[in-house]
Amino acid sequence: LDSPPTHRSQGCGQMLALSRQTATYLHKQTSLQPQLIVVSPLRRAIQSALIAFPTQTPMTCLANTPWICHPHVMESANGNKSEFVSDEAVLRDMFPGVEFGLLDRWVEREFAGSVEKVNGKEKVPLFENKIDLMGRTEEFLAWLKNRDERVVVVS
Repeated sequence: LDSPPTHRSQGCGQMLALSRQTATYLHKQTSLQPQLIVVSPLRRAIQSALIAFPTQTPMTCLANTPWICHPHVMESANGNKSEFVSDEAVLRDMFPGVEFGLLDRWVEREFAGSVEKVNGKEKVPLFENKIDLMGRTEEFLAWLKNRDERVVVVS
């Protein structure tokens, strides 16, 4: 299998610039602190969140901000879902402290427990129509509404 995309130097530079902007916005302008960080199961989305919120990283944050990987925030472009989801075990090793339980249940339910079925070209419908996207969004918002946290970062 091809390896999932990661940030190159330009992407890391953009995330560092974002980190400075979020720090200014959160600390100086609003005094808000994230109470929850929700990340996509895509490696570069998790990397983006870690770089953009370096003081909120899992296992090192004094506020103990939870990090949850949610499959419904997987990006899509031009009607196509991302074609590569990293294996949960690989993600767990790379990103300790991020909770991957929702991803585990989604892979089990949708793909009989094998991420290879998600990544296999012929096994995943990569096209997502607007109705499916709206349904996925609605499910995510319902999940979020049932949470106690009100200052939420989604990456």
